[in-house]
Amino acid sequence: FMLSLLIGPIVTVNFGISGLFWVIAILSVLALLIVVFLPNAKPRAQYPLSISNFKKILSSDLLRLDLSVFSLHLILTCAFIVMPLLLVNNNIIEIKDNWQMYLPVMILSFIGMLPIIILAEKFNKPKAMLLVSIGVLIVSQILFYNTKLNYTSFFVIMTVFFVAFNALEAMLPSILSRTATSDKRGLAMGMFSTSQFFGAFVGGVFGGLIYNNFGLNSVFLFTTFIAIIWWVIMLTMKQQN
Repeated sequence: FMLSLLIGPIVTVNFGISGLFWVIAILSVLALLIVVFLPNAKPRAQYPLSISNFKKILSSDLLRLDLSVFSLHLILTCAFIVMPLLLVNNNIIEIKDNWQMYLPVMILSFIGMLPIIILAEKFNKPKAMLLVSIGVLIVSQILFYNTKLNYTSFFVIMTVFFVAFNALEAMLPSILSRTATSDKRGLAMGMFSTSQFFGAFVGGVFGGLIYNNFGLNSVFLFTTFIAIIWWVIMLTMKQQN
């Protein structure tokens, strides 16, 4: 994901949109080849897919985690519909030089998320750190909406956003693996991944519609609203041990 943010603008500037899709196609073929030649490991146990088994992954806590990854990637996609426009409209940096902004942001945000992960894992505070991270995400969206942007302010807000995003991206699968029972973990992960990509799809659709009809800043109002609802729902989640 981080590499795509850095490489995408460079490929687009040098080879155009069609070049970007050619790169995606080539990477897809490489991914298929990797899957084809992977060793076929036999599962230690097999569990039949049935309605009764499927219902077991619809527990309230697992559904909250599915909602979490859905909301996280909805917000990410919405944000990145308008973030490149913010850079250009505010004369912050040229599109072809976006990587110069994104690279230090990614490095700093990775370092910034480490205390959150340590508190969540070492001190057994996953729920508290989830709520803190969602709260930081809300703050970043409000700042994008309400701040006069220049290079420094954009850099700081983007870093805050990715500290929260990276922490949530790391914590959610870990919490899911502890919440789902061993015999339903694969099915639960499948539902989780589906929710993630569906969130990206919905974010793209609604982000584009809101931008076209109500303007750039309205997208951040929408993402703030989604994040607040998400935070409130996660308040009712049980503490994971």
